[in-house]
Amino acid sequence: MPDDMKNRSRVNLFEAETDDCAFSSLNDWCMIRSGTIKLTLKLEDNSPIFLFDLVSDPYEENNLIASDFEKEVIQQLAAKLISWKENCIAYHDKNFA
Repeated sequence: MPDDMKNRSRVNLFEAETDDCAFSSLNDWCMIRSGTIKLTLKLEDNSPIFLFDLVSDPYEENNLIASDFEKEVIQQLAAKLISWKENCIAYHDKNFA
C-alpha cells in the first residue's frame, strides 16, 4: 500500500447506494455484481458489453446483453456502476492530483 494511503479511510469511495453490490475495474472495463447478476461496461463510453447470470452460467459463457433480459435491471446496475466509477475518479483527483 502506498504510504499516502496508510491510515486513510476509503469509505467515501463507496458513498453511493450499493445494496450489497461488488465493484471492480481492470484496463478498459468496469464491473458490478449484484446478487446473481454481473454486468460489465466499457470505461470509455459506459456501454454495457457483458451480462451474466452467475448461477445459471458460472463460467460466463452465455452473454445475456442482447437477450430479453430486463432492460430496467441493466439500466439500474449501469447507473450504480457509473456512480461508483465517478466517485473513484473524484476521490483520486482530490487526493492524488
